[in-house]
Amino acid sequence: MLHIHSTAIVHNWPLQERAEQAESMLSERQGQELSELVSRQQAQMAGWRPKFSTELLNLRHIEATLSKQWDFSKAEQVSTGG
Repeated sequence: MLHIHSTAIVHNWPLQERAEQAESMLSERQGQELSELVSRQQAQMAGWRPKFSTELLNLRHIEATLSKQWDFSKAEQVSTGG
């Protein structure tokens, strides 16, 4: 019975090698796909600008108006949210 068991282990070596090779190939392919995805995303985002909320734009307008009126303390309160 020991002989059969040891033979089974010998037959599993090529299987183990194939599994390790498949895992290595999969890891390499996933790495390539990830780098391609990152490249595509960077290309798409190259000309992208953030769209600011209406509330933020309104606060910036209020801040600019107050600073034009030389009311810097109120402008600072608007910019810090206090």
